[in-house]
Amino acid sequence: RVYILDMYGGIWLDATVLLNHTFSHDIANDCSQYHAKGINSFNNDFLYYESHNWECYFLARFDKTNMYFFLKQALEIYWKKHNSEVDYLFLNHLAFLTRNNSEILRSEYQNIPPNNPEIENMYSLLSKSTSSMEFQRIINDERTTMFKLNHRHDFYGIDKKEKTVYAYFR
Repeated sequence: RVYILDMYGGIWLDATVLLNHTFSHDIANDCSQYHAKGINSFNNDFLYYESHNWECYFLARFDKTNMYFFLKQALEIYWKKHNSEVDYLFLNHLAFLTRNNSEILRSEYQNIPPNNPEIENMYSLLSKSTSSMEFQRIINDERTTMFKLNHRHDFYGIDKKEKTVYAYFR
């Protein structure tokens, strides 16, 4: 994904990202790059300390940026020494390091407005009823254009005789 975005630009969405509203460059406020930022994550694990600011399941590049060039170079250095797959957390940590050690990359990051605050919170509701207040709040949040879901768990279509969020999206 980093190579494709650096070379051609565009939008990367993991297969488990569900669009709630149309996403366009207009939403990105003409930023050269864009990703979810200011995420109200359910995940508070210390390994995921960066998950509120940058996640690699949704990335976009519209104009040349230094961030994707740097990430591509960092991955090339890594692969010269290691013949193994890169975990997404590695990319998250690289993004964190770049922003904290480069004024240019920090400036690029600061141009991205907070967005998609509820992107990760629909997942925890998939087996709950669509009548829940939390579902109604999140699905109607106009600041959130997409939701990160998960394919690794089983979800149910009925909860207490009501249709679940999973069934709603299915």
